Amino acid sequence: MTAENIALALDKQHRPIQISTSRWSSGATHWAGFTVEAHSLSPRGRLGEFGIDYALLGLCVGGVGKMEIHEERAVRRVTSSPGRFSLLCKGYEQKPLSWEGTREMLYVAIGSGELGSVAGEDSDLACLDVEPQYAISDPHVVALILNMRDEILAGCPCGKLY
Repeated sequence: MTAENIALALDKQHRPIQISTSRWSSGATHWAGFTVEAHSLSPRGRLGEFGIDYALLGLCVGGVGKMEIHEERAVRRVTSSPGRFSLLCKGYEQKPLSWEGTREMLYVAIGSGELGSVAGEDSDLACLDVEPQYAISDPHVVALILNMRDEILAGCPCGKLY
């Protein structure tokens, strides 16, 4: 990722779909890791056909939202609350979804270039092709994302070491 903001959703013409208000971005700092951004997610929304350019991890850090994921013959309902995250894969295979409830979110964009530089250029990057997961609770992932946020907000004192 570069200093560009994370596009949380793209239409078929590859134009960003506005669903949130950006609060800050690691792109404006000396941060050398995955792009991390804080967003306020709008109180209500729906995404039909949409895609993203990278695997996207979104951690709820404030507020509560009810999400409906529209699968082939069913609607799955989940609650997004602080400490829970969702993971979407790269591409246009996203399921339509809708939500209610304003939330403060931290988003981490995981691109194959950045992952390759961490895991090694010859690594199998198929791990970016994942089934979407919603409202997951994993304290290790949450701690990692919060530590990345804290490092960025502190001005990146650990530099590339982090």
